[in-house]
Amino acid sequence: MSQPKPSRPPGRTNPGPDRRRIEILVPDVRTPAFRREAQRQAEAVAASRQAQDDQDFIDTISTDLER
Repeated sequence: MSQPKPSRPPGRTNPGPDRRRIEILVPDVRTPAFRREAQRQAEAVAASRQAQDDQDFIDTISTDLER
């Protein structure tokens, strides 16, 4: 006779009485379609009239992970 399937993967703890689990589906960043769309959006941003303002903002909020 087969074993019953556990209600959650082993090693996972109960989130607690005031919390509940959710599942979030995200795009698969490894696919060629994702890469094409990311490239398309990057090119659109770079070609916009406010491209320099956008880059200045990114530079301002970015942290140097090399430090």
